[in-house]
Amino acid sequence: MADQAERFGAMSVTFAKAPDLAKTQAEQITQWTQKLIDAVTKIRQDAQAAANVCQERLQVTIRELSTRGNATKKKILENNKLDTSRTVKANFRLVFGPPKHSEYCSKTTKYAMESNAVRIKTVRGLCESYPDAVITLSTSYPTKVWTESSVEVFDGLIKLLKKDAEKEVGVGWPREVLDIMDTLEEERPMCGEFKVLRGQVRDGPHKNSNFGPPTSPSTGRDQLGTYHSTVYPSKRRKPEDPQSPFRENREVGFMYTNAPAVDILQLVEPFRTALQNSRQWKWERSQNMNTTSCLAALFPKDNTQDVSLTIWCGNKDGYRVITAFGMQPAPLP
Repeated sequence: MADQAERFGAMSVTFAKAPDLAKTQAEQITQWTQKLIDAVTKIRQDAQAAANVCQERLQVTIRELSTRGNATKKKILENNKLDTSRTVKANFRLVFGPPKHSEYCSKTTKYAMESNAVRIKTVRGLCESYPDAVITLSTSYPTKVWTESSVEVFDGLIKLLKKDAEKEVGVGWPREVLDIMDTLEEERPMCGEFKVLRGQVRDGPHKNSNFGPPTSPSTGRDQLGTYHSTVYPSKRRKPEDPQSPFRENREVGFMYTNAPAVDILQLVEPFRTALQNSRQWKWERSQNMNTTSCLAALFPKDNTQDVSLTIWCGNKDGYRVITAFGMQPAPLP
């Protein structure tokens, strides 16, 4: 069609030099043009119809895979045990274990390895925000199902797994899953995302809720109270000291941050979930960073003054924190 368009352009130049001939053939050219337009329209319609058929076939395939996977997952949760450990072990080894390298392989094998590497990266990226999706994939879908399927099927399956994980408050996976993870970690070096996933599974059913179990202000204060019981005795200011340390002019001397991302799991709730819902945390994970600046310690130049610990958190989670701990509006110092 591109060639035909160029020919029409050349013809128009020729006709411009022969006005009588162009005049007698104008009607015929108009007919040809209309036929060309009709042909293009039919091609476009046929292409759209074929695309719709392919899309419907794709959705049917994804739904069938999802139905079988959900049936397996339901059985696992109802029985609180795995039918077999073979599937989850194979998936964990492939996704989180050391990559396989081969100097001599065919182009087909090389392409398959590159394709799997992309999919593995996608699955690893779900460990932080969608741990149940990763466990569901690992326990309920044989490796071949998601590694040998088309890109469209894989993407659609991942989308459904994420959607299901968002609907669930939390899933209590069998203890056997953790035992398998521990065994594999002793067997071979596993990537950092594996540790993150293990921490999420270990924490139990509340891990996927927006803010964990309902936390009253008193509960939050009890958590702090437990921490305070381990604080060293402090040298208190004299009662007559007229100025609160909060009002002191503190100049920042230096800052500590960029903690290992996996160590954020040591934070207690609600702070951990609030941090993980922050845009900064999610951006760092999207960049495959192993550290995070969401947790920082600001040290003043005066070493007699207090240190400020800061936590980045999602906007809505910030409001939940101040509600949980009964914080009140205050003027800026």
